[in-house]
Amino acid sequence: MKHSHSARIVPKKSLGQHFLVDDNISRKIVASLTVGSGDVVVELGPGTGALTRFLMEHGRPLKGAAFVVAVELDPEAISFLSSLGLGDGLKLVKEDMLKLDFNALSKELRRPLKVVSNLPYNISGPMLARFFDFRYTIDEAVLMLQKEVAQRVLSPPGKKTYGVLSVLLNYGYWVEGLFQVPRGAFRPIPKVDSMVIRLRRREAPQKRLVADDAIFKRLVRKAFQKRRKKVRNALFPFNGIDERGAFKQCLEEANISPDLRPEDLSVEDFVALANVLYTHLDRSRGS
Repeated sequence: MKHSHSARIVPKKSLGQHFLVDDNISRKIVASLTVGSGDVVVELGPGTGALTRFLMEHGRPLKGAAFVVAVELDPEAISFLSSLGLGDGLKLVKEDMLKLDFNALSKELRRPLKVVSNLPYNISGPMLARFFDFRYTIDEAVLMLQKEVAQRVLSPPGKKTYGVLSVLLNYGYWVEGLFQVPRGAFRPIPKVDSMVIRLRRREAPQKRLVADDAIFKRLVRKAFQKRRKKVRNALFPFNGIDERGAFKQCLEEANISPDLRPEDLSVEDFVALANVLYTHLDRSRGS
């Protein structure tokens, strides 16, 4: 079933807006989010309220949640959502989702966060990378993405689709593909297919914890800039370690063959190497 709520707002290309207009898909996405009494649900980019209307039931947040916080950059969309009168449990926040401080929001509301979103295609990559940064605050997320991006998030090592997002998100979350969404469910109709995924926070992210987030992210990004080269060349030099003997020693300590390619390294391999590099850099700073 299609809804007509979006007819009053013209989608803006600059914001990557493709409005979801299929109520059945909206219901399915919202139903995929595990919400309990007292939870805070953050909807990123609500647009015309395709999901918001189902997050609010009879003027109250879904399943007794404390609040639904809708974060929207488009003032026209905020005005439209305000006019719907969805209830006092809906908080509208005018903010760029790429700048939203999830930690501050969670602290303010004194609860971890559940996130749901039809992410704009043009910012899905950088937005997804932020979920790594806020992995201790975001308990769960149900996200609709461009299918190609979703496949990268879900990809195991050794595949062409395995990359930065695969490593960062699978470190902090259990990642699950849920279902595909046809192009006709949107207005305007996009040129790509979409897919819904779910992220659930890992209580213990991996066997080893990342010692330094910045070094871990820098290492992962550097690795996939030269994904077809062997790691001894793709990752060298790294952050001040510019002596090949020292870098080779780091690979040995992390139990990583220098002849592997970055796409062959598991998430735990990246964690192990990042932690070894951190230790070496820390020693060099102290010497």
